[in-house]
Amino acid sequence: MQTTDTGLLFQSTQQLADAASHQRKVVAARDVGRPIACSSKVLDMTVVGDDAFTAESGWQARRINLATGKTTKLYKGHKGPVTAIAVARFERLLLFTGSWDKTIRVWDADSGDLLQTLQGHTDFIKSLMILPTRRLLSTSSDRSCRVEAARPSMDNTARFLPTKGSSLTLTHPAYVKSLHSLPGGRHVLTGSSDEDIRVWDISDEPDLMSTVQGHCGEVTAIASRLCSGQVEVVTASVDGTVRRWAMDGELDRE
Repeated sequence: MQTTDTGLLFQSTQQLADAASHQRKVVAARDVGRPIACSSKVLDMTVVGDDAFTAESGWQARRINLATGKTTKLYKGHKGPVTAIAVARFERLLLFTGSWDKTIRVWDADSGDLLQTLQGHTDFIKSLMILPTRRLLSTSSDRSCRVEAARPSMDNTARFLPTKGSSLTLTHPAYVKSLHSLPGGRHVLTGSSDEDIRVWDISDEPDLMSTVQGHCGEVTAIASRLCSGQVEVVTASVDGTVRRWAMDGELDRE
């Protein structure tokens, strides 16, 4: 196929056909699912009540009212794409954002005020999670999972600090992609690009209880459920499988 468009000169016929097919799909899906347009790619999202909080590649987070589709608050300040987001109520509703700039920022979700900037990771933030024990877990491309604890401050707000310094860093041999807390907040599971699942006890100093193998690709997501009175963990991977694990035996070790 001949073309005078210099942007297409080094694309194969199949690549051009795929691009055309994708464009047709974009047009056909324009009104499907009552879309709400964001100004950049959405890299993470959480929903609280009628509001969606998005982490975006355009260096910002956003609060959207799902009933109206309107943006009600923008959270700006990161110096890179915002890749992870979490929301939890402490003394007030707090928004946590993680970024390529290697920091985690803590915001007043309602006012939009920046309350705290957490540093410690040496590479991109991959995911964030708030535990019932008022701890913030963060995973990163630096092959670690850090644990920060909420501490009361003089202004009656929660400040997040490492509970025992560097001892609350869960070190991995490869970057950490996924994170899940089991009920109670004592046990945390991490999934890594080394294809393994790790079970941690973080009730005191972090203890690696076991390393579970089976996936043949990066572990991208971890969830759990109660099945016949036992904890079943469900994991997903780029190997194209969803796998189920009976974890009670892994958690009974003392």
